[in-house]
Amino acid sequence: MLSPKKLIVYARARKLLLKTSVILEFNPFLDSDELIRVGGRLQKSKFSYLQKHPIILPAKHYFVNLMVRDSHEKVFHGGVSETLLEIRERFWLIKGRQTVKNILKKCLICKRFSSTSGVQVTAPLPALRVEQSAPFSVVGIDFGGPLYTKDENKHYIVLFTCAVTRALHLELVNNLTTETFLLARRRFISRRGVCSKILTDNAKTFKKSELELKTLWKIISDPTVKAFYASHKIYWQFIMERAPWWGGFYERLIRTVKLALRKTVGRATLFRDELRLFN
Repeated sequence: MLSPKKLIVYARARKLLLKTSVILEFNPFLDSDELIRVGGRLQKSKFSYLQKHPIILPAKHYFVNLMVRDSHEKVFHGGVSETLLEIRERFWLIKGRQTVKNILKKCLICKRFSSTSGVQVTAPLPALRVEQSAPFSVVGIDFGGPLYTKDENKHYIVLFTCAVTRALHLELVNNLTTETFLLARRRFISRRGVCSKILTDNAKTFKKSELELKTLWKIISDPTVKAFYASHKIYWQFIMERAPWWGGFYERLIRTVKLALRKTVGRATLFRDELRLFN
């Protein structure tokens, strides 16, 4: 591309522009102030002189950078199209859209509002999640509910989630007592076999009422429960306090179960035996 100085020399000498010049298509001419303007075909229009014959500016120049930034601020930090429209009221930028786009990428105010937050790189899965084992060898247990039935009683769901396959076993219980939980656990063992490890939330991280928190903690801490798991050589591990993502593989399935029930049952109130159909 010819520099502005060379173009002025050619215009003064009344020589033809090179066919490779990018401004040749604009039919440029030199005005009385020795500024190169767009010729065009709007001479008989009622537009202003600047609109009919805008000044041609190169793509890379310090003045162009300042002018684009000023126009960008005048349109209240609008996009490329808005800024370019403001510029073309007076000037014609060579490769205007690309030039404006490159300059606006450096606008700090626009960057602050258009930037996206970083993505946290997740840690590798723990060994218990990826080691080959039989289904339900490592299980996460959590409670869901309450569910209300037509007999005006509250029922709860005990979720047993396989850590490797994420297979899900549901048991319906009518309370949160130790005996009821043990019966649900035995029913699970009868159908799925004895597991080697159990993971549960720490009681302090349960977001339930104070009464239910105490009840759940009694279930897990009860000596009868501890003796049962010791006799079957089952290791019970509590996840770290205030770190619910440690139990994410079973916490997420609670939402899945609730969503499935909401879509299937809706607002209907069922009998207990009808709820057992979802086991």
